[in-house]
Amino acid sequence: MLNNRTTSLFGKLMSAHAAVVLGVVIFTGVAFFVFTSRYLESEARNEMERASLLARNIIRQNILDAALLSRLMSNDYFIKTSLGKDGREITQAELKKQIDSLGADFISIAGKDGVVLRHATRFDYEDIDAELAETEPLFLYPSFQNAESTKTAAAGIEPVFPGRIAAVAVAPVFSDESTCGYRDIDEACSDTASARTAPSGYVRIGNYLDERFVEKIRSLTGTETAVEYRGTIISATFEITNEAQLSPGEYLDKDYLVGRTPITSGQRHVAYLITIYPKSRISEIQESGLLAIALIAVLAFAFSVLASASMSRRIVEPLDDLAEGVSRIETGDFAHRIPETGKDEFSRLAKSFNRMGKALERRDEEIRLNQEQLIESGKLAAIGELAAGVAHEIGNPLAAISGYLQLLRNAPPEKFDHYIIELDKEVGFIDSTIRELLDFSRPGGVEKKVVDVAEAVKEALRILMFHKIMKYVDVNIADFSSKAFIVGSRKEIIQAVMNISLNAAQAMKGKGTLSISCDAVNDNVVLRIRDTGPGISEEDLSRIFDPFFTTKRAGTGLGLSITFRIVKNNNGKIDVKSTKGEGTSFVLTFPACNDK
Repeated sequence: MLNNRTTSLFGKLMSAHAAVVLGVVIFTGVAFFVFTSRYLESEARNEMERASLLARNIIRQNILDAALLSRLMSNDYFIKTSLGKDGREITQAELKKQIDSLGADFISIAGKDGVVLRHATRFDYEDIDAELAETEPLFLYPSFQNAESTKTAAAGIEPVFPGRIAAVAVAPVFSDESTCGYRDIDEACSDTASARTAPSGYVRIGNYLDERFVEKIRSLTGTETAVEYRGTIISATFEITNEAQLSPGEYLDKDYLVGRTPITSGQRHVAYLITIYPKSRISEIQESGLLAIALIAVLAFAFSVLASASMSRRIVEPLDDLAEGVSRIETGDFAHRIPETGKDEFSRLAKSFNRMGKALERRDEEIRLNQEQLIESGKLAAIGELAAGVAHEIGNPLAAISGYLQLLRNAPPEKFDHYIIELDKEVGFIDSTIRELLDFSRPGGVEKKVVDVAEAVKEALRILMFHKIMKYVDVNIADFSSKAFIVGSRKEIIQAVMNISLNAAQAMKGKGTLSISCDAVNDNVVLRIRDTGPGISEEDLSRIFDPFFTTKRAGTGLGLSITFRIVKNNNGKIDVKSTKGEGTSFVLTFPACNDK
């Protein structure tokens, strides 16, 4: 199972992957929106420009067609003869036949004064409009004025009744045969005789720039188109309201990209060709694109989550194994190893960790052996210090034995039993003392078993009584009625108590009080050893457990260092409190064994 540390790393890796994917999606969306906004608008305007170019070409073609048809009509025999009279013989029905055959939108026949005599169109007018169309004054329009002045056909874009504009051509009709041959449009006759001949009338043919015109542009380009004349839309491929028709600029700019191309005739702007592109179409394309990006992003995010989860676990799990290994090493399990799989960096890290574990295991074994040797050396040192006291203690029984032996030589028989009993006591005392010393000093392993700490303390004090420095030290032992058991080494606990007690007696210079208590507190066994010596300075207090540190002239400085190791080896801890001039207190705490 992943621990909190590696879970946090896993979460960070997942968050980093999610942030990257989210960043890419946002960047892609913004880039798509910006790019499409510019690109689609540019393409829309290009499309509108192509529509405008096509419209100009269609208008030019309409002008050329009107000019050609007007010349053909001006040479029509029927029209010539009719205008030679008064033009009344020409009927609208006959003109409509001409419209159908020529493909024009309208034909007007005007007299030489420029007033329309007959007018026909393929569209139906209301009665009042029809009457006005038949009397329309052509002399007001530039094309008539050019045809009149040049005596030849003239063409252009002009307004046409009622309220329309058209590509029109006006050609003079000569009733005689002396004409200038109708050369190119707007090219005046240079023949002097012909120039003096007055036309008998005029023919006007045209094609409206109406719904059919704009619809043709839309069918070819797909662009919505309209014709604006005098600020009003007169024809359009899209639905318009009265508001749009009267104010196209204000209305269309809200929802459309708008292009305005002038429709000119000569140097005059007659009208405007309006091309529009709905902004909503761009928005729809962008929305569709963003939706596609969103769907792709969802799939990419799901795939990324799965991929990043797999990759993150490949990173986190070896780290988790490594963390578990470090934790096991920290608790002293130097034999623990982690799997060495693959050939990547984690495998090399695992191999390095395992080599470290092997090295630590070897060093731990060496340290353990050194500690055992150090403890045994400490025992020997303690025995050396006890030697004098032991010699004194054994010397007294030996002297008593010698005295009893001398008494036996001259004693009456009834005294033999008494002296033998006394000799046995003295020999037993010597044997007990020697056995205790030999048992304490005998090398052995640190086999751990259930230890009665109170009994170990008492044993340590019995051994210490042989030391001469303890002769004038008052030892106060608290009531050990509550049993306190731990799992550890009895010999090491005895040595720890002896080391601290000897150190305390030396600090008190053989005179003072040594207080020892042992209590079971909650799940711990607490052993307190306090002296009434001069205390330890704060400077020395942090160093008393260092090997070879001592403030005494004689001594190895290993006693308290060995004690510290012993306590650690038995899963305990040791604390020291000291007040200068009042004494020092050692507190040894071990986990209690509740099995007893």
